[in-house]
Amino acid sequence: KNNYEKTKLKSEEILLKSCSMNNIQLSILRPTNVYGENHPFNAVLKLMNHINQDKTMILAKGAKVNYIYVADLTAAIVKLIEMPQQLILNIGNTTTYKNLILILDEILLKNTKVIILPNVIFKVLNAFGINKLNVISNKVVYDDSKLSLLFTYPFGIKKGMKNTYINFKKNRLIK
Repeated sequence: KNNYEKTKLKSEEILLKSCSMNNIQLSILRPTNVYGENHPFNAVLKLMNHINQDKTMILAKGAKVNYIYVADLTAAIVKLIEMPQQLILNIGNTTTYKNLILILDEILLKNTKVIILPNVIFKVLNAFGINKLNVISNKVVYDDSKLSLLFTYPFGIKKGMKNTYINFKKNRLIK
């Protein structure tokens, strides 16, 4: 849909064609948003701090998030290296934004107030140049069902978020 996605797809096509012509086996992994303890621009840390400060969350109806814990991604890469077949796989989890907040509430021992607004409100705000809430109105579903037939994430979103939180707390990044 956007230039970033178009260039990634074109790159995949070039690689697949080149590997096919040269009899090279290629697997393509498409990880979603990677999170973990050492992420340089950490939306998860910002979200945890937002929740920890007892701030209200405003979400679009049906808002989704797509994340993969870095250790789950690494485990998937190791597993796929061991497999002698060419694959194109999405790697990541999709959950509702509301469910993610519930997971983080459990970890942070909070009870975040969540307001869910109709999508039309976000469209009106965007029309007036107010885009701050655009990120949390995402409706993209990242499908990793092909991968799940071959592999189970060793951590998953709950353990991954908990490990990330423990590290942030240890490093005094949680406000």
